Amino acid sequence: MGIFLIFFFSFDKRIENGSERIINTEIKNKDYQALRDQCDEKTFSEITKHKRINIEVLSDNQGAEDVAYYPIKINGKKTMDYL
Repeated sequence: MGIFLIFFFSFDKRIENGSERIINTEIKNKDYQALRDQCDEKTFSEITKHKRINIEVLSDNQGAEDVAYYPIKINGKKTMDYL
């Protein structure tokens, strides 16, 4: 039961860390098509200016059923994007 509670309450933070790691790997490898598939043009333009980004999840999952949406800040700037 204790392990379940740890996973339950740390899930959003794990999403944040995992997404940041994946996006930074795509930036490093210049995998721009993968980045384009994940965000709008404005956000794509912003994140490709940097060698590394920081993601901050602003709230818990806003999605329903099998779809998860997390409003985020990228490098301290609020975006319309969701993880």
